[in-house]
Amino acid sequence: MSRFQTDITEMDKELDRMKFWASSTLRNLHKSNNAMIHRFQRYEWHLHGLVYHMKNLITYYSDIGEQVRLRINSGEDIPAIIILNCESGQKLYYEFYSFVNLTKITLDNLSKMVYPLFENKDLPNSFSKYNAGTTNCPLYEWLSNTDLIYYFIDIRNLLVHFKSFATTDNIVVLKDDLLDEINNATNDIESYKFYTECMLKSYYRIQDKRLVFNIKIPDSIFEGAHDKICKFEYYENKNIIAESMKLTRVIFQTVSFIRDYYSSERKPEFKYHKKGEFKVRYPIFNYNNDEAKI
Repeated sequence: MSRFQTDITEMDKELDRMKFWASSTLRNLHKSNNAMIHRFQRYEWHLHGLVYHMKNLITYYSDIGEQVRLRINSGEDIPAIIILNCESGQKLYYEFYSFVNLTKITLDNLSKMVYPLFENKDLPNSFSKYNAGTTNCPLYEWLSNTDLIYYFIDIRNLLVHFKSFATTDNIVVLKDDLLDEINNATNDIESYKFYTECMLKSYYRIQDKRLVFNIKIPDSIFEGAHDKICKFEYYENKNIIAESMKLTRVIFQTVSFIRDYYSSERKPEFKYHKKGEFKVRYPIFNYNNDEAKI
């Protein structure tokens, strides 16, 4: 399978398995942790929401790909640029916006799930605020070495604070070997301004008589001190569905940590200090990682 291709059918089945496993695990913890029951239920609700948005992303992504396929198989010459008036395009944007925001909310709620495991209870209510302190909690140590989390938080911050996702009704799909020609075009460039400036890029190509359709997200979002939007580039071929699915797996894996620590009935053993005064092993938010650990 090409690196541009994503088996979305298998992803949909995997999401069902993940949802069932997480619900079963958290509900079993209810029985021995009555004081935490509402927090377990709330975390389960957030996880179900991530599955809901992922499934909708897959549905709308598939529908856009199907409409591209129909245009290509219409008997006409294969176009270099396909412009679709496609309701699924805007719905995909809405779902992606909701997905990245719920991702941040779910990460924020982790502190409410693990606070009984800490000796001090004054944990930050925002996941992003952990970068000011230190902790010896292995869950946050693992998350701090997952660059994919930072990437999606950057996307969320971009959409919330800097750049709207508002689009036209049209989806512009480009034959994947013509991007340079479009960017260098002098005629009717305003007709494709939406395409050249949009954060999400849609491509297609024909491989072994099959359509390969891809919606890419940028390699990076910010540069410098995370206050300047970088020029969006797409050399890493990050597929919107594949990357979102990777992040969903990461967040669901936090349930394993929650299960292991609450099942063992450990006493509070972790520490956090917002000024880094504890002599502990793991700094939060180390931006020098080379790759995401997925």
